[in-house]
Amino acid sequence: MGAYDTTIGALLIGVITNTYLFGLVSYQYGHYLNSNYNDHLWVRLMVMALFSVDIVHTASVIYLFWRYGVENFMQPEAILNNYWPYPFTALVTVCTAYLVQSFFTFRIWKLTYNRVLTGFVFAVASGTFVLGVGTSIKVWNLELISDLMLYRPLYASWLSMEVTIDAIIAAIMVYKLSQSKTGFKNSDHAINRLIRLTVQSGACAGVFAIFGPDLLFHKSENALLCNVWNTNQPRLFEYFHGHPLIPEQSTRSAIQQDCREFTSIDFRFWASS
Repeated sequence: MGAYDTTIGALLIGVITNTYLFGLVSYQYGHYLNSNYNDHLWVRLMVMALFSVDIVHTASVIYLFWRYGVENFMQPEAILNNYWPYPFTALVTVCTAYLVQSFFTFRIWKLTYNRVLTGFVFAVASGTFVLGVGTSIKVWNLELISDLMLYRPLYASWLSMEVTIDAIIAAIMVYKLSQSKTGFKNSDHAINRLIRLTVQSGACAGVFAIFGPDLLFHKSENALLCNVWNTNQPRLFEYFHGHPLIPEQSTRSAIQQDCREFTSIDFRFWASS
């Protein structure tokens, strides 16, 4: 094994993978923004904001590799430095998750019109956001990247909270959607589609958040090796969260076609066009 396989090499793999994932989510965003969906303006602005953050983060990750592998070439001690794109990745993950969770919280409101339940979900999501921002600030102030291991409990707590709020949102939405079935084939089929999107969003994003602290902090003592995960974490969160947020035209059309029968769900909000 080479001297830089688990440091610069790991970061290079992370950058390449992140760029590939950026291409996938860019296709989603491009297809959505060039469509004629009749979504609310604030929804379209949220999607544009997420896309903008994606662009900035992907550029910052490439710059991070430039600093380690090009600008400091033949300076092995440079791999200990904590350059700003590293903590910026955590901050991007926090903001991305909070934006999408806030959108899902509004969905819960549209499904239940329960102020207490919606307020509880929003409070947990906001608390998770504050914890994540605090973690990002702590990491940002570090001089050496190896000192990241000092914040294992804080980092793991933040990601655990991300899993918790995703599970809460998914459970509420699945339960409410299941209650809304009418017995008519088409409308029930549309509800099943929405349930699948909900589970995909909450479960898949939660799995990656669980693996994050375990693989990074309990299996590896090399902080830079964590970049294989860290550089891709925002894309993974966004891909699984964003797919239900901006479903493809085929999914929207199928839901609308199934929604011609009576149901208590406001499908215009879920699949407007």
